[in-house]
Amino acid sequence: MNYLLPLLLLLLLTACTKDTDDSITTETLSADWQLQEFSITRATSGQEMFKQSDDTTWLLLNADGTYTRNYVNGTWVLDGKIIETQPLPDLGLRPVDYEVLAVSDEQLTIRYLTAALECNCGLESLVPGGEQVFRTDRFLKR
Repeated sequence: MNYLLPLLLLLLLTACTKDTDDSITTETLSADWQLQEFSITRATSGQEMFKQSDDTTWLLLNADGTYTRNYVNGTWVLDGKIIETQPLPDLGLRPVDYEVLAVSDEQLTIRYLTAALECNCGLESLVPGGEQVFRTDRFLKR
């Protein structure tokens, strides 16, 4: 009977879940990634509006905190599940925060919030250009 309380406490502690995903680290993200497909989803409703295979985009995340995404260079840091990018100042581009949805030894899935017009995928006829959408990118390691 004296062992019941410590055993119960141990079970409670091991049953608790963490708020962070230990598999998302700078080391697991640092790689040369090749886009396989992307999709566009309405931010307000979650409705998928567009999905397309694409192998023209690549993302290089270096362990030293630098990145290149299709010739756009800058720095990146990991904050929990968010990859915060900062393009070089002379490029005149805005920073983008990518939410890591999944990462493994071979695959990376990220998404970011943007305006439909900025997706450059012909959505102008489907949604107003300023509507907020999520772009989800699925990469494979190169």
